[in-house]
Amino acid sequence: MFKEGFTFILKKPKIATLLSLGSVALLLGNSYQKVLVILAQQMFNSDPRTYGYLLTAGAIGAITGTAWVAIRPTHKPPFVVAAQTFFMTAVALLAFSQTHILRIAYGELFLAGLAITMVHPVIRAELQHTAGGHMLGRIMGWSVTFNFGAYTIGSIVAGLLIQHLGSRMSMMINGLAALTVGLAALVEIRKQKDD
Repeated sequence: MFKEGFTFILKKPKIATLLSLGSVALLLGNSYQKVLVILAQQMFNSDPRTYGYLLTAGAIGAITGTAWVAIRPTHKPPFVVAAQTFFMTAVALLAFSQTHILRIAYGELFLAGLAITMVHPVIRAELQHTAGGHMLGRIMGWSVTFNFGAYTIGSIVAGLLIQHLGSRMSMMINGLAALTVGLAALVEIRKQKDD
C-alpha cells in the first residue's frame, strides 16, 4: 500500500508539490524554533521566561491561524495560499532576525506562527480532494512520512546552521528559504494557468 501511494504520487506531480510545501512549512517552523533558543539570549539578554513568551507568541499565532481557516475556509487555490503564507513567513523571520525590541519580536513571531500554520489545512484539504477516496489513506500516510522527515531534518539543519553561521544568520536563512518557496509557489500558479 505504501508503494502504491508512492507510485500514485509520481503520476501526480501536484500531489508531490503539495506534500513538499507542507513539509517545508514544518521544516521552517521547527528550524526557527531551534534558533530561537539562542537568539532569545543573544538579542534580548533574556532568561528562560522570555524565551517561553517568544514561543508562546508563535503558538498563539498558530492557534489563531488554525481557527481562522476553520471559521472562514478559503476558496483560493492552494498554491495561492501557499505563496501568501510563505511570503508572510519570510517577512516575519527576516524582520525578527534584525529586531532588538522585544515587543516587536513578539508580533513578528505571532505572524510567523500564523502564516506557517495556515497553509497546512489548505494543503491537507487539497490532498484529500486530489487523491480521491481510493488513495486517500495511502497519500495521508505519505504526508505523515514527509512531515516527520521534515521535522527531523529541520532539527539537524538548524543545529548545523547555528554552529557554522551563527543564530542571527540562521534566522535570516530561514526567512530567505520561506521567500524562495513562496516564489516557487508563484511559478507553480503560473504553470497551472498556462496548462
